[in-house]
Amino acid sequence: MILVDNINFLRGKYQHIRDYYKNENEKKTDFALVELTKSGLHNIIVNKNDKQMSVHSKYDPEKEAKAIANKYMDELEDYDHIFFYGAGMGYHIREIMSLAPNKEFTVYEPSSDIFYQLISTVNVKEQWPVKKLKNLFVEFEKPNLLQSLQIFSNQLNGKVLLIELPSYKRIFPEKYELFGQAFKEIVRTKKQSLHTNMAYEKRWIINSLLNSQYVVKTPNILHDIPKEHFKDKPAVIVAAGPSLEQDIEHIRYIKENNLAYVFSIGSGVNALLNHNIYPDATLSYDPSHKNILVFEKIINNEIKDIPLIFGSSIAFDVLQKYPGDKMYHMITTQDTFSDYYLKHKNSDKINKISDAPSIAVLAIEMLTKLGSNPIILTGQNLSYLDGKQYAESISYQHVNNELTDGELQKHNEFKVKDVYGNIIQSSQSFISMKKQIENYLANLSDAPVIINTTKGGADISGAPFKDIETVMKEELNQHIETNNLLNLQDNRYDSDYIDNKIHELKDELTELETIFNLVLKQIRKLDNFAQVKDESRLTRAFVEFDQTMEQLKKNKIFKIFIQPMSRNRWDILVKSIQEVRFNQDLIIKAKKIVEVVANYMYYCKKDIEMIAPMFNNMTDLLLRYFSEEIGEQIDEQ
Repeated sequence: MILVDNINFLRGKYQHIRDYYKNENEKKTDFALVELTKSGLHNIIVNKNDKQMSVHSKYDPEKEAKAIANKYMDELEDYDHIFFYGAGMGYHIREIMSLAPNKEFTVYEPSSDIFYQLISTVNVKEQWPVKKLKNLFVEFEKPNLLQSLQIFSNQLNGKVLLIELPSYKRIFPEKYELFGQAFKEIVRTKKQSLHTNMAYEKRWIINSLLNSQYVVKTPNILHDIPKEHFKDKPAVIVAAGPSLEQDIEHIRYIKENNLAYVFSIGSGVNALLNHNIYPDATLSYDPSHKNILVFEKIINNEIKDIPLIFGSSIAFDVLQKYPGDKMYHMITTQDTFSDYYLKHKNSDKINKISDAPSIAVLAIEMLTKLGSNPIILTGQNLSYLDGKQYAESISYQHVNNELTDGELQKHNEFKVKDVYGNIIQSSQSFISMKKQIENYLANLSDAPVIINTTKGGADISGAPFKDIETVMKEELNQHIETNNLLNLQDNRYDSDYIDNKIHELKDELTELETIFNLVLKQIRKLDNFAQVKDESRLTRAFVEFDQTMEQLKKNKIFKIFIQPMSRNRWDILVKSIQEVRFNQDLIIKAKKIVEVVANYMYYCKKDIEMIAPMFNNMTDLLLRYFSEEIGEQIDEQ
């Protein structure tokens, strides 16, 4: 029977766990039973496959727990959060948390039967520092694992130390293996997301702002090009993988005979150019300053006959240097500026393309929205072939095509199945791209036929492999008109709407400075009142602070530019404020808020100082452009 104190504890924050155990008679089984050890402490015996297995030492669980704690003693300071896999009776959790009383921790119990025995035997609030308990997960059924880890990932800010109760590996080998894989992947994905945000959060916004001068002058590929140009017409997406060389002559034949649209993505354009093949267009969206290196050949040789379809948050110098005027754009989800100030005359909402780790995902999404069918992937290895990462015809000074044995060894843990069923060498970034493509394809409704012709490349779920020779016989057997992209169209953005929105933003920029000064004034108040322990004035100051923070969050310049430019710091700020929001000790609460807000505002101020002159220059340029355009229209009439 569950202890009354534990029922009250679960009701407070983990009502869903309490609800699961409400009808206790239905939940009780003989799978996990409690017995006393020789030292007089409780142990759990698991009955599995006609065997009895002990969760803790049958002699002295406390001594065992101390041994586990000693193993991690020197590591605890290096981590921000402790994740316990397997609670058992909680002895090891108590010992370890006594060594790290200020650390937050999470408990994941894969057996609902074991957790039932725990809460029926031990007063959790007396055994664990529950004020530091961030999450309590109990696995009732398989989907709980991924859902729980996703919740944990969303809250994760720093380094996590995983501590597993040793007996669980022996008692639950399948669950243990699944958890290990899922945990490693969720932490890896979170790290990758944080690193991506840190690397690009400012460039996404700056690029989108500076690129607006090209966005307003070029057609939107999803809105301004008639859909009949693409409807049910085949398209080949050419990536730069090493297997591309095996398909290159077939691509030449397809292009010369107008059997499909040929679009290059990323470095694929250089492989085609080195074989004297011009694609119908090349797609790019990479916000990095290194993206310009992909287009060096086109820029240096002033090749003007290859249209560029760009994501609106692309590295701005690519657009500044790209030769010719054959450009089309698509608005990406990282572009918060265009999302606000643009409105299309023929649509209430602008169709956007989701930002993703792989340009292939954007290309597939674009062609799917345009109605192309089938969509054929080539050079999409997502793995290494004979130690190479690019097609042989691609050469960059800043990166070697062929990896050394040492570099390959670094990726040794990353293996995938290829299109023939063999296990091949991949990398963390390639696998991330592969999963992104597969997830996108899995969620497509009314999906076109997606075919992967990459010989020896990674198997892509949702894009079955078929060699290009077979695809040409079965799918590419008639000529289509592919010259439509060469005939530039005007975009149909609403200039009056743009004008109003830009003037609105200019007013918001002025207001933001006032709000910032208010926030700084109020955190100084909080700091002063905390120093003298004046709780009555602190209470009023918190009300003022909350109101001003709401004003800050609603300010459009803050929402469009400043907050996205420091999204990691914003997440930390929000989580830190939430953690102390209901703290009854107003002095501690004030000191914590002063610390995190002052730090955040320092970086925000620097971002405003950087973005404000760019914003003013670019919006003035846009206003002049539309003023001149309207003047020309009046003159024509």
